[in-house]
Amino acid sequence: MGAFIKKNYHFLFFAAFLALEAALVFCVVPFGDDYYYMTFLSGGFSNFVKLNASHYLEVNGRAIVHLIDELILFDRSLTVWKFVGVALIGSIVWLTALVSVGGERKSEKFPAALVLSSLLFALIDVRMANETFLWVTGAMNYVLPLPILLWYYLVYKKFTKTKRLPAGAFVLAFFASSMIEQCAFAALIITGLIIYTSVLNKIKPRAALILCVLFSLAGFAFLFLAPGNSVRTTYYPEFYQMPLYKRIISNIKPLASTILSRRGSADVLAAYFVFGGVRRLISKKRAAVFLGAADILAAILVMIHVHIGGVMAIAVAAAAVSAICFAFDIILSLPALRAGDADGVFFTLVPAVLQGAMLISPLYGARTVLCSVVLIFIPAARDGVFLLRRLNQRVPALASVCVIAALVAVAGLCAPWIIGYAKNRNIQTYNMQNVSICKENGGELVYYFMPVEDCRYVLPYDNAYHQYWFKSAYGLPNDTVIRYEFP
Repeated sequence: MGAFIKKNYHFLFFAAFLALEAALVFCVVPFGDDYYYMTFLSGGFSNFVKLNASHYLEVNGRAIVHLIDELILFDRSLTVWKFVGVALIGSIVWLTALVSVGGERKSEKFPAALVLSSLLFALIDVRMANETFLWVTGAMNYVLPLPILLWYYLVYKKFTKTKRLPAGAFVLAFFASSMIEQCAFAALIITGLIIYTSVLNKIKPRAALILCVLFSLAGFAFLFLAPGNSVRTTYYPEFYQMPLYKRIISNIKPLASTILSRRGSADVLAAYFVFGGVRRLISKKRAAVFLGAADILAAILVMIHVHIGGVMAIAVAAAAVSAICFAFDIILSLPALRAGDADGVFFTLVPAVLQGAMLISPLYGARTVLCSVVLIFIPAARDGVFLLRRLNQRVPALASVCVIAALVAVAGLCAPWIIGYAKNRNIQTYNMQNVSICKENGGELVYYFMPVEDCRYVLPYDNAYHQYWFKSAYGLPNDTVIRYEFP
């Protein structure tokens, strides 16, 4: 038994992690724009096509993710979604672990990487989760593109070793570049890295390479040149009337505050600095020790700012030291890029660039930080694997204790969310019973407020827009009076 656990501890850890995430995902109910997308298939196939066309022409270019969203939400019980949601979380964790060990599934480092990737995912705060993977439409927009992006990066990694692309790489290139804006930018950079590797190694362009580049550009154009994107700018006239530099300046403070918050990247960023800092400290090289100490300082400042707060000087110091340490990581990764290894640059520079791009956007939040957070998983996991393996070589018993402690931490981080979402789901059961009674007998609808505020996204009582689509989704007359009460 002991030998089995030693050989398969990472699979057991991953299974326990997925069970906790499944308990959470299975408690999710429809929120926000779910009500709107539920209605797309209600009027027949021709109406479904018409609505999707008008959405692309008048709203934005995320036609692919919204199409998948509409198909999943056709089942209003969210039965399909429950399994899709767990699969998305599992695939992100599995692929981040795989990327962090260079795409080698049989690597001796993979077990530790899978454990650490699971732990890093559990560090994502509930206030980011309820905008992304704990909300069906949010998951389709901000989570579904991530495993596709990571898979595309793995194709690139294999290309650097074999110098050949799979025949179907162009399909992956198209979808990675056409789903959502941040992932599309990252995917286009991966396509650029494929071209760079070809030039660096003097590889003659074959059909697979040419198709990959063309379909990546086509997917990017499909997303960004959608007529609906221009229409969407009219929703924020005051922002777009400002000169570009004023838009950037007005966004710096609120965006930095979002990134360095619990609902942003604070806890994952602190883990990234701790793993990297300790790895540098044990190298005992003078320059590395200095940078390692700066990394640890950045992690401490971020944690004090986020979990204690209240002091502006600490907030400024946390932002400044974190930015400096991250900039050094980017700079130090550049020599490896010249030699053909893009991992360091891609997983430090790209997360920073994606957040920098939000400075010219009128809308951002925890959901727009998720992509950068997942990309940071890779260097954090890589450093964590190095430390865990070093510890296992010197004190095997202590390394085992660390894995058990990581499992306890994952359970401790997930448990409050599971309890909160379960409480809200119980109340939603009563709400849906009241909807059925109201549809059958008419009169007003009694809708109960959900008791745990952090464990939800937008509900009908938050604004008139979502109340309207809630009624449409569940077949209630538009003039139905809804009385909101505490349960």
